[in-house]
Amino acid sequence: ASTEMSVPWPARALRAWPAGEVALALAARAFVAFGLRHFLYARSSRVTEETIRDAWFPLTVPGTRRAALAAIRFDLRPHSGVERTIRVPTLILWGANDRMIPAREGERLARRIPGSRLVVLPDAGHLPQREQPEAFSREVAGFLEETAPVA
Repeated sequence: ASTEMSVPWPARALRAWPAGEVALALAARAFVAFGLRHFLYARSSRVTEETIRDAWFPLTVPGTRRAALAAIRFDLRPHSGVERTIRVPTLILWGANDRMIPAREGERLARRIPGSRLVVLPDAGHLPQREQPEAFSREVAGFLEETAPVA
């Protein structure tokens, strides 16, 4: 079995030339809203006008689309296995209903980082920090309290 995480199909589509250039050039606010509702959030009812505005705004900043495409196309293969070298307390937070990268990938990642802790947040999608900010913050704060060095 492969030890590499599979690339979600929307990202694979954007990696292809000229599909990525065309998709990002034509990306409109409605496209962002659709993506939030159907791919990124567990519950489309949580996608508000403010959510859409916050996700859309960066795409209006010159250079953001080009940078996003470069990040999507970045070759991670030379960094394969780097997670096994982590030797500090590590919290992995994942949305249970992530449609982009399933929670089982979080489980695989947790097995590859010695001593890590995986928390799968119920009723959250690909952006648990946005969709479940209170639960996300609670988990991070608890982890930091438990792992902070004693002064």
